[in-house]
Amino acid sequence: MVIDRIPFQRVSEPIVFNAVNVLLDTFKERLFVRGTPRLLLEGRKVELLESLSNLAERFGLKSLLPPGPPENTFGLAHAQNATVDNMEIYAGLGSTKDKYAEVRRWRGRDRMVIWSGQCNVINGTNGELYKPFLVQGKRIKIFLKDFCRTFHLDPVSDIVTVQNGLKALEYELTKTLYQGVRNNPQNKC
Repeated sequence: MVIDRIPFQRVSEPIVFNAVNVLLDTFKERLFVRGTPRLLLEGRKVELLESLSNLAERFGLKSLLPPGPPENTFGLAHAQNATVDNMEIYAGLGSTKDKYAEVRRWRGRDRMVIWSGQCNVINGTNGELYKPFLVQGKRIKIFLKDFCRTFHLDPVSDIVTVQNGLKALEYELTKTLYQGVRNNPQNKC
């Protein structure tokens, strides 16, 4: 058939791209918005999503849309201060399957140059992604680039039930975080 020989992506891509651009132009929106910390914390109303939500409700399709934040406000931080993360994260393929989601390099380096000794080691995830099937009661390590340091999260309790009946593990920053260097040598970082 002729239809089988038409590359669907080459035909559909310009249509979808142009439709998104028309929607953004109509609602005077941009894909990426720069803003102040206040805008991030308070969020901003997105009229395009409000209109789509109203349209879905009119046609009885509201249940297909995820529930939005109160009053359709959104705030998302990315590329703070217009910086680039340059963070490489293990994808968990091949021999790196046990390191899935862990930071491999930050700014092209696998070790820090800010501290000395063990403080220079980059350990853990970036705090946005974790290995599946976390072991209950086991400590998690996260590398926070803003502090140039690896932090430890200790389990707080057993499995807790959160919103909508979902089960979750609860963690908090380790209690040794504020100890002096004698009691916790990692705090020299």
